[in-house]
Amino acid sequence: MNSKIKKLTTENSKVLAMAFAAIIAGSSTITSCKKDEGIVPTEQSTYAMQTDVQSLVASADSNMVAATAAAATSVDLRIDLGSTASSGNYNKASIGVSSPVALKDFVTGATTGVKLATTAAFKGAYDNSTTYPSTLGIPQAVASDLYYNGSGATSALELSGLNTATAYDLSFFASRMDYKGSLETQYKVIGATTQTVVLEAANNTSKTVSVQGIKPNSAGKIIIQVSKGSKNSNSSGNYWLNYVRVTGTSSTVTEPAPTPIPPTTEVSGTDLRIDLGTTASTGNYNNASIGVSSPVALKDFVTGATTGVKIATTAAFKGAYNNTITYPSALGIPQAVASDLYYNGSGATSALELSGLNTATAYNLSFFASRMDYSGSLETQFKVIGATTQTVVLEAANNTSKLVTVSGIKPNSSGKILIQVSKGPKNSNSSGNYWLNYLRVTSASSTTTPPPTTTTPPPTTTTPPPTTTTPPPTTTTPPPTTTTPPPTANYTVSNYTDLVAALSKATSGQVVYITDNV
Repeated sequence: MNSKIKKLTTENSKVLAMAFAAIIAGSSTITSCKKDEGIVPTEQSTYAMQTDVQSLVASADSNMVAATAAAATSVDLRIDLGSTASSGNYNKASIGVSSPVALKDFVTGATTGVKLATTAAFKGAYDNSTTYPSTLGIPQAVASDLYYNGSGATSALELSGLNTATAYDLSFFASRMDYKGSLETQYKVIGATTQTVVLEAANNTSKTVSVQGIKPNSAGKIIIQVSKGSKNSNSSGNYWLNYVRVTGTSSTVTEPAPTPIPPTTEVSGTDLRIDLGTTASTGNYNNASIGVSSPVALKDFVTGATTGVKIATTAAFKGAYNNTITYPSALGIPQAVASDLYYNGSGATSALELSGLNTATAYNLSFFASRMDYSGSLETQFKVIGATTQTVVLEAANNTSKLVTVSGIKPNSSGKILIQVSKGPKNSNSSGNYWLNYLRVTSASSTTTPPPTTTTPPPTTTTPPPTTTTPPPTTTTPPPTTTTPPPTANYTVSNYTDLVAALSKATSGQVVYITDNV
């Protein structure tokens, strides 16, 4: 490009030196006058070298923004399961049902937007005394401890806040040493698609298994269901998990619009926990009524805020009961909430109604029922009726660890979900008594309306900025000339060595003018 002469002074030579470095790197260009044009200080119309520093800085800022956008979708998340405290940038998973917790990136140590929650509890923790080989690539403290479960139950972890355009790889390590037999464990990974892998945990010191290229569902979530493998020979069907690693890099990073607009549909993120029984609940647990009641607004467990969702008992229970057993912490439900309950029987059906729900949101409902010190079956059925209907059953007799869940059910057109509670087909109680201690309702919208910027491009994509059509004034109107030039030194530049020498002179305080010899 042709431009006005620029003298090299102490102040601007450092800037030009930076520009020179950029030129060598190939990120800018240089235009100089011809050798026969003869630069002299007062001939301000003569063309000389100029580097547009503002453009250079703007370009660097733009590149930095693009790099940051790409980095935001690149994660390396390492998760330790077990009772031993983790150090460094390893994250700890909860043994019991938990709220989502933000994860740290292993490489940067920065807190990411990805969160982890235990949605179906493990029942215990264990520590191996074996020293694991360094070739495993997992620190001793992380490799040796673990969580386990069994007895036909399934444990589950949920990753949320994931980029729906990113394909993730998930690796699993499981090891229970000094065991004779098979402890094969299955990992079912559910996102936009589903992949399942198995790993023999018995006496394992070197093997991991992975699922690759799995994208989250439309809500940005991936579910990991852990259960016993088909070859597992343990009498309780115990299965194991020591460590999970999640990596991912998007191949389709979308740059945000210059002025992002919030979604027009609110993203639901409700976590409602409801206690049934006569013992008053503390914290952000809600209490349901034993008798028919008017709708009562529920508090969100995470925020404590009163939500627009309400609960009403529409068909009464007949009694309340308190178990005296101490429930294990692995259940993830406080003692006061787990131990008390409502019950009914004699062929009747009790019912709860949730109202004020988002009709575009799919909800998950989990149930816990427990009546201790009973011989026989107290199987209880939970029929959940919304836009569709799902039914699950749970054995309540002497239950200390199991919950059942219906997943992905939307409300009816009035924003309501009805829960009908009755005896299960295997219930052997003479009165047909059934039980309910606790109910949890969680949600994540699957129909969030994206910001308008995804359909209406920002103005800069259709209307070029004025500087692309109207040249800056300095290209047509020369700046005022200098009538008395300062002491100068003239350099003829035929190579980069000459240019560096000129820069050196300018840095020392001498005014330098440059012409090329090309």
